[in-house]
Amino acid sequence: MAGSGEEKNGGVAAVSGGVEDAYGEDRATEDQPVTPWAVCVASGHSLLRDPRHNKGLSFTEKERDAHYLRGLLPPVVLSQELQEKRLLQNVRQFEVPLQRYMALMDLQERNERLFYKLLVDNVEELLPVVYTPTVGEACQKYGSIFRRPQGLYISLKEKGRILEVLRNWPEKSIQVIVVTDGERILGLGDLGCQGMGIPVGKLALYIVLLEVSGHLQTMDRKVLVQFEDFANHNAFALLEKYRENHLVFNDDIQAGTGIAELVALAISRQSKFSIDEARNKIWLVDSKAIRPTALIGSAGVARSFTKEVVEAMSSINKRPIILALSNPTSQSECTAEQAYSWSQGHAIFGSGSPFDPVKYNNKVFVPAQANNAYIFPGFGLGVVICRSDPSDRR
Repeated sequence: MAGSGEEKNGGVAAVSGGVEDAYGEDRATEDQPVTPWAVCVASGHSLLRDPRHNKGLSFTEKERDAHYLRGLLPPVVLSQELQEKRLLQNVRQFEVPLQRYMALMDLQERNERLFYKLLVDNVEELLPVVYTPTVGEACQKYGSIFRRPQGLYISLKEKGRILEVLRNWPEKSIQVIVVTDGERILGLGDLGCQGMGIPVGKLALYIVLLEVSGHLQTMDRKVLVQFEDFANHNAFALLEKYRENHLVFNDDIQAGTGIAELVALAISRQSKFSIDEARNKIWLVDSKAIRPTALIGSAGVARSFTKEVVEAMSSINKRPIILALSNPTSQSECTAEQAYSWSQGHAIFGSGSPFDPVKYNNKVFVPAQANNAYIFPGFGLGVVICRSDPSDRR
């Protein structure tokens, strides 16, 4: 479970970086014990080890004197833009995606504002690194690449003491909590506490895409709780149990189906149909199906869209829609290359994890990515801002 109370440069509550910065809690707990939620002033070496307020070589000469940093940094002041450029070059030198992931996580643990600035300015390039598909491998190897805790771990030992555990989190102002039991991490199965990489990645997207930061007074029923990667039997039960009285949602259930509304909106804008008429043209059917115009795969069953299936789709549709949405890439129902080649280049293909462009019959096809990462941040932000009634299921 991880909570989002981070601030980033340019956000509503972002620290400006001047001498008058209200530096918050000193979380350099390796040197001194810090009472949960106690406020003190970070300075000197402790400030450089506080990822939330550390600016690295961006501290000005005046700031270095004001915050006892003189001599603790090389005698040069670099702009955030130059630091960002150097770091991006450093990340790009790694050819293995997991190495890029680890480099970015190291940056997050040193300098959060630079981490989020790097993601904001390079979201298309780095989103597949901090989220799917790379986060799947990161979760599988989370135990071996673990450095510093980025969330809370609640075990059976803490039964009846959950509020006490929550109070150990160093942030007072929490807007969003992403919680998982690790039971169904992507399409990889039960990974237990190694699934922590998913909540951490989700919250990074909230901050990067929507500038979510902490403003609430306490952790109460106004905090949005996002259920993440629970097995279906638990996911539906938890949502049904808490949705009437608490601000909760499950993006695997609710944000995923939100794509259908976007499809209806697109149909309405590009045709003469009203939005209601467009909705009526979208049918959800079971495995017996009809003569389908679209295949939607989200069950995590790898290679279930076989050559025979795609060829059958192509025989009854000029432009068959193939949506292989399962994550990570290894669990995708088919690859982009398979979809285009088996349909002789006629398929409209979208996938949950990104695929490289495909060359077929001297044409280059660029696969689209259809991931609920495009839905859940906006969904969550709307709920937080509007304090939406959780019983309103529309």
